Amino acid sequence: MSPTYPGAYPKDITCTYQFLGTPGQRVRLEFRDFDLFFGGPHCPFDYVKLYDGPDNTSAVIGTYCGQQRNLVLYSSEASLFISFVTLSRTANTQNRGFKGMFEFSNSFTKLGK
Repeated sequence: MSPTYPGAYPKDITCTYQFLGTPGQRVRLEFRDFDLFFGGPHCPFDYVKLYDGPDNTSAVIGTYCGQQRNLVLYSSEASLFISFVTLSRTANTQNRGFKGMFEFSNSFTKLGK
């Protein structure tokens, strides 16, 4: 969950979430609720960025903002890293942030190699 969920999330924060499975596992992440400020298609203000690996030097899966429905993502290996960034703004926004569920499994379909 984002800080203070389901209340309005704070401005000017950076939160990171690291998911580390065991070799052979993949991470499945399902956002049950996703409500961030929408600043445009490239998410220049508040966003959640997912990386396919253990840290923010890993390949980017995607950057998300606004309202997302049925957002389910998988890592290709045993780790996933999330960065949640909000800018310091004077605009009074009341977005809830996000709530997600995750699981580690070695039963997800393996990506082709």
